[in-house]
Order: sequence, then structure tokens, then C-alpha cells
Amino acid sequence: MKHLLSVILLLLVITIAKAQTAKGDQNLGLFLGAGISNGNTSSGSNSPASKQTQHSFSVAPNYSFFLADKLDVGALLLFSTSTQNTVYVDGSGNSINDLSHGFGSSIYLRKYFLFKDKIGIRTGPFIMYQQNNDKANQEQYYYQNAVSSHYSIDNNYKSSFYSGGISMDLVYYPAPKIGLAATLGSLTYSHQTQRTRPNNASETKTSTNQFGLNVTNSLQLSVYYVFGG
Repeated sequence: MKHLLSVILLLLVITIAKAQTAKGDQNLGLFLGAGISNGNTSSGSNSPASKQTQHSFSVAPNYSFFLADKLDVGALLLFSTSTQNTVYVDGSGNSINDLSHGFGSSIYLRKYFLFKDKIGIRTGPFIMYQQNNDKANQEQYYYQNAVSSHYSIDNNYKSSFYSGGISMDLVYYPAPKIGLAATLGSLTYSHQTQRTRPNNASETKTSTNQFGLNVTNSLQLSVYYVFGG
């Protein structure tokens, strides 16, 4: 009898686990990202050495639907904010403070590779659009007639990002109907257009293209509830 109950419980657990990534299941989740980074830049021909500190936070509600077993398609809305402080270490006291707010959206297709339907990875293609509004305040100090003076420069930036590639997450189902995921990285191509308006002067526009492997260096977690099926 004991063995029979064990087999029944085991089959029940396997059934519950499989149902979480089965055709027709749906995920309703929330992505949270936070990061703190510190860095140093060496002096160059146009700028002195500096120290940089950056804090970032992002949140993204998301939804996905399983088209087939272990294959889902979904979308998310992203909201982000970050601050960056740059202090030049040449003794001048010059610094730059940058505040950024952004929003974006993404659609994705993901294939799940799980061990015992509980833990594993998911990976697949995605495309994303993001727009950021930045305001940078630059403090410049100088000496005139042996008297220290300074002036401030405000630069306003508007950036648009279009990106696409392949992403990879670590996924885990700790309980029935509950899933967790951690971002590992992505192989991404991105196009950025930036518009700059310094101190309300005429606007300038620059565009850049990047392709590369991005390994996550901040905490990026998702929690989601599984329903339907």
C-alpha cells in the first residue's frame, strides 16, 4: 500500500510539473532587474581619468502562451530608470550626473529544456523596442584670477533602441503553478538613434549599430503564475 501511494504521489507531481509547460498553458509574470556597478576610466587625449558609479532598476509585466509542449510565445512591457555619477580624479572637482528614464516592449518565442520538468533553460529569438530620456548635468570648475569658479551644462538626450537576437534564461518551478527565471544573457544586434539638445541649443543626431554577446552582470529575476491548459 505504501509503495502504491508513493507511485501515485510521484505520478501526481510529474503531471503537475508537466502541466506548467504544456500546450495551452499561460504564464502571467513580473520581471525585476536591479544593478549597481562601479568602474574607472583611464586618462586619454580628450578627457582625464574618472570614477563611475551606476544604479539601475527595471520592471516588466509579461504574458506568454504555450503553442506546444515546452514552446511559448509572449510579450512584455518594460519600464526602467538609472542614475550614473562620473567624477574626474584630476583634482578639478568636475563631475557629470546622468538620470535616465525609459520604457519599451518586446515579443519573444522560447523553447524550454528542462530536467524532470522542474529546472533547466529556455532560449529563443526576440525583438525589442526601447526609448530612453536622459538628462545629464555637467559641473565644470576653473580658476580665474586665483578665484575658483564653476559653471553648469545641461544636456538632454532622447534615445531609441531597436534590437533583436537570441536570449537565454535559467528556469525553475519550485511549486505547482509557480515559476522562477533568471536572465543569463543574449546574443543581440541593436540599432540606436540618439538626439542631443545641449542647454536648449540646436539638436544633433547620431546613430550606432552593435552586435555581440551580452552576459548579464546584474540581478534580473522573473516570477510568474501558470494557469490555463
